[in-house]
Amino acid sequence: MAIERLSGNSLTQRTTHWAKLGEPHSVRGPRPTWWPANLIHDPLGAAVVHPLQWHGSSDLRCLGAADCLAFFPSRNEPYGAGELVRVLPLLTGR
Repeated sequence: MAIERLSGNSLTQRTTHWAKLGEPHSVRGPRPTWWPANLIHDPLGAAVVHPLQWHGSSDLRCLGAADCLAFFPSRNEPYGAGELVRVLPLLTGR
């Protein structure tokens, strides 16, 4: 929150969006997860999210490379490519 305020941004500017999952993805554990990812737009303008290889909360290198967080509710089966997931942009200027 402090970084947001020092950057001149407000947390109220944050909104989630829907994006297609670019490849199959599995989450670890039984809880919902906000996963570091990168968001691109395909040639038709559709948002496509690509989860990064993240090793948990201590993996700051991966978080620094992410431009968004993809939300994965807990479930037993993997998420398939093309499924819609919620995405939270990390930096409003990107």
